Amino acid sequence: MRLAALVFDRAAEGVMVTDTEQQILTVNDAFSTLTGCTRQDVVGKKPSLLRSEKMPPAFYAEMWDKVNRVGVWQGEIWNRRKNGEPYLEWLSINTVKDKSGKVVNYVGMFSDITKVRESQQRIEYLATHDELTGLPNRALFNDRLHLALARADRSRESIGVVFIDLDNFKMVNDTLGHETGDKLLRQAAVRLLDCVRGEDTVARLGGDEFVVLLVAADREQATVTAERLLIALSASYQFDEHECFISASIGLSMFPEDAADANSLMRNADAAMYRAKDHGKNGFRFFSADLASQAGKRLALETGLRRAIDTGSYSSIISRRSGWKAIPWSVPRLWYVGPTTVRSSNRWYSFRSPSKAI
Repeated sequence: MRLAALVFDRAAEGVMVTDTEQQILTVNDAFSTLTGCTRQDVVGKKPSLLRSEKMPPAFYAEMWDKVNRVGVWQGEIWNRRKNGEPYLEWLSINTVKDKSGKVVNYVGMFSDITKVRESQQRIEYLATHDELTGLPNRALFNDRLHLALARADRSRESIGVVFIDLDNFKMVNDTLGHETGDKLLRQAAVRLLDCVRGEDTVARLGGDEFVVLLVAADREQATVTAERLLIALSASYQFDEHECFISASIGLSMFPEDAADANSLMRNADAAMYRAKDHGKNGFRFFSADLASQAGKRLALETGLRRAIDTGSYSSIISRRSGWKAIPWSVPRLWYVGPTTVRSSNRWYSFRSPSKAI
């Protein structure tokens, strides 16, 4: 009996013992620590004094029905401490019977799992959201895009994918620091949300790239949204003693006109965004058929340049510092800029590689 009493008092879990009328007979020290209630506060009263408003009456009816039928119940339950603070606990209720099989006591054992649940929820949240801005991340956006496409296909509606790249963000980051850059990204995220409807989705893909899903939106509505986005993002950003301005390059791709699947819509919106950048930034472009071939050429160009630089085959890109020549595979004209940088049309390509003169 002394050992049982010692275990009762030293247990890490809170323990409560009641009679068959659910009158509390005793509690242990851990109970007082977890709830803030002393023995004097609860003995002679019912466990319902700890109930929170988070659990409906039907929950308790089902719980006690199972205790009476099976003799045991366990699960999560929201209760409240003496100061009124709600907390989540893992509770086990067991019946105690005498030699004749008659129930004489109920014993409840519980532990506070509030912090555990908060950690789990945090992990789940970060799996689907961007930590900096709180916006959905690429994974959640892709899920919503696939669902939207399925609905749009059934209802014969249009949807739009809007790629957004912040112009000159790197300059802000390099000049004012990453902390200011993060503040700008958070402000930009708020502005993006203010420009779309509740049923639309704004996500951050990473860095200074965002994407918007416009559901049940035609080309005209997408145009209005793009114009609204440009105005919002180009307004002044205030950071204590600093003020800065940026702009955005925006590309749009529409279902079903431009593509019939999620990957193609994303790829086409990205290509249209690069077209907007090539035309001076601070603007938007819709995807068009000629962009598809240009995107393929750009990919071939970048892959070929990367391969040539990685293998040191600079002669296959540019013959001499004094001029240019077309490389063996079909790409636009190239100009020498430096050992790891070349220019094609209006786009610049920079690569990391060992320093080597051409």
